[in-house]
Amino acid sequence: MSQTLRRLRVHGDNILECERALKLLIRALDAQDKDVIFSGEAAYAPVYKITKNSQIFEIKLFPGYDRWGISLKQYLVDNGAVLREATDTIVTELIEKDGKLYEKPILSLEFCGALPAGNNAWQRCGRALASAYVKIPYLYF
Repeated sequence: MSQTLRRLRVHGDNILECERALKLLIRALDAQDKDVIFSGEAAYAPVYKITKNSQIFEIKLFPGYDRWGISLKQYLVDNGAVLREATDTIVTELIEKDGKLYEKPILSLEFCGALPAGNNAWQRCGRALASAYVKIPYLYF
């Protein structure tokens, strides 16, 4: 049986939030420790591979928005968001179309650990709204 490769990317504010999203993806795939392999890429943008059934998920972390040659904040605006607010992390999938690769946002995640202290509560609403306008599923933790 051949294996299908899916290339996911996790863009986020920082490496901690990217790793938090990675842990959620691992859990969602019901992967075990033996299924997750660190590929040895650069520590500032690590790549993990998860093999589950007949699929291989390659997940690359990109901490720090707008540092990697793609502006997801601009993507939001270009696709209808009235605010240029990106959530803590946005998961994308690399899709090939007409011989070119592009990133398709498939999920945005917001972690609200600082919210009880009143930290940036107004941002959370704008980020949810930006995701809704662009039709990216949004999960708020």
